[in-house]
Amino acid sequence: ENLWKSTDRGDNWTAISNWSPAPVRHIALAPSNSDHIYVSRTDFVRHSSTGGIPWTDISGGLPDLAVTSLAVHPLDPEVVYCTLSGFAANEKVYVSSDAGQTWTNISANLPNVPMNSIVFQPGSAGGVYVGSDMGVFYTDSTLSNWQPFGQGLPNVVVTELEINQTAGKLRAATYGRGLWESDLYAPSGLPPQALFVHGSAAICAGDAIVFNDASLEAAPGWDWQFPGGDPAVSSDPSPTVLYASPGTYSVSLTMSNPFGSDTHTAPVIVTVLP
Repeated sequence: ENLWKSTDRGDNWTAISNWSPAPVRHIALAPSNSDHIYVSRTDFVRHSSTGGIPWTDISGGLPDLAVTSLAVHPLDPEVVYCTLSGFAANEKVYVSSDAGQTWTNISANLPNVPMNSIVFQPGSAGGVYVGSDMGVFYTDSTLSNWQPFGQGLPNVVVTELEINQTAGKLRAATYGRGLWESDLYAPSGLPPQALFVHGSAAICAGDAIVFNDASLEAAPGWDWQFPGGDPAVSSDPSPTVLYASPGTYSVSLTMSNPFGSDTHTAPVIVTVLP
């Protein structure tokens, strides 16, 4: 009926919507800004940039078909993808770069079957995978069309896709044939571009800051440096770091692939709240 939020691991819940009764089907939070939330029901798709009320209806540019999944870009909270069910030709995947105010049809050469799931590939050139009733397809900014991505996968309905970034694997849940995994799409000849994002640096004493890899064209393998932080180094894709006192700290991430390596260094200004 409505969307609810907990900030204490589920002990207490607060409604962050005031809609008429109907099931909420899909929820997607922006990894780079959790105040941006996208929600779909059978009667609408809506977006909030404030972590709740008010909500904006963003259904207008989409066809009248059931939404099957939503995915938000890992770096840009206003870039959102939407997959659709049904058998309307060329009405399969839409993308918006302005938080749903306008939508662009990127169905291109996808088959006329329901699309069931969509995920971003971190560290790629805008790579996305869709799971459909005819398997998995992939595209990115270097490709003009969708490419079948089903080598070794049975000809089966794919109901859900997830990426294990640490393992460098795409995992697919199927209808009746179990769970499958594959190596991620491999870029062709491009060196990596190291990038990272982090959560709020305005923290309470004893709290930590979460850092997330957002590199492009990189192979799995993370070399983080946190001078003055705890830990001071990490090989985790999303490390959690403690800082004992406020100040400006330098953070570095080095990424590699067979075609080169790159280091991104940026200052992080840590503020300890009273």
